[in-house]
Amino acid sequence: MKWTKFNQVLGIVCLLLIIGTSVSASGRSEAAKNKNKNASVLRILTSFRIKSMDPVKQGFWYTEFGAAELLMKWDRDFKIKPWLLKSLKQIDKLKWRLTLRPGVTFQNGKPLNAEALAALMRRQLKLSASAQANLPGAKVVVTGKYEVELTTETANPSVPNILASESVFPVYDVEAVNAVGEEYSRLAGSGMYTGPYEVVSLND
Repeated sequence: MKWTKFNQVLGIVCLLLIIGTSVSASGRSEAAKNKNKNASVLRILTSFRIKSMDPVKQGFWYTEFGAAELLMKWDRDFKIKPWLLKSLKQIDKLKWRLTLRPGVTFQNGKPLNAEALAALMRRQLKLSASAQANLPGAKVVVTGKYEVELTTETANPSVPNILASESVFPVYDVEAVNAVGEEYSRLAGSGMYTGPYEVVSLND
């Protein structure tokens, strides 16, 4: 009789251990799922406030964070090389041919072609103090599906450097920006840039 009770108690203890292990494993599994959900989110904290997603006044931060990209870039050997451009060629003292890499898209799926590039360059030249200071009076025309021609007012051998400057021509989807007017907070999640990280939220 005593042995039977012992067996019953032992059975209950074993059952509780099995249930406990199962719940614990289930909890770990749920935690792992939540961890994987959050693994796709990269939080970037700064010691200063980034006020908006306005590409003209605040756009340079997003290149540094991996959300936006530039036409040219400095490599580790301090040489300027094409980034989103396939090539940059000086035609004469005033004219430069910019050829994009085919197949590049914005994060929202729209293609980065010559029309999109010309639109953002013209917008920057119109609104950006940095673009105006570096390329006063410059003109941009589309000359092919992935090709635009930049004409400067005076000879400017610094054009490659300028195209590698984060404050002059950060590459973004002009249509997406124009769609929100000046409500730049609505640009979060718009996929306006071409970089590997998309800005999904911005707060103080």
